[in-house]
Amino acid sequence: WPSCASLLAERLEQAGAPSVRASVVRALAETGDMAVPALVAALDDTNAEVRDSAATVLGHIAGPIARTALERRLARERNRLVRESLRDALEELASP
Repeated sequence: WPSCASLLAERLEQAGAPSVRASVVRALAETGDMAVPALVAALDDTNAEVRDSAATVLGHIAGPIARTALERRLARERNRLVRESLRDALEELASP
């Protein structure tokens, strides 16, 4: 999966359309921990759909890096729906 994750991360950086970026973020979920750096970067995307997707995926990938990134984004996120996804993701990470 490492090469798949790097190919998807590259596609995420190159994709112009927000819907394509959001789809790539969702595909990154299948690569597990290898996707974390690209997903963390996606939390800062200009498009709310992409940020929302990244938050949801990071909620499924446990780890301190994901938690820290979600907490930082929540502190500055203005979009209500994305804030909800960030909270949901953090709750999911807190669940045993």
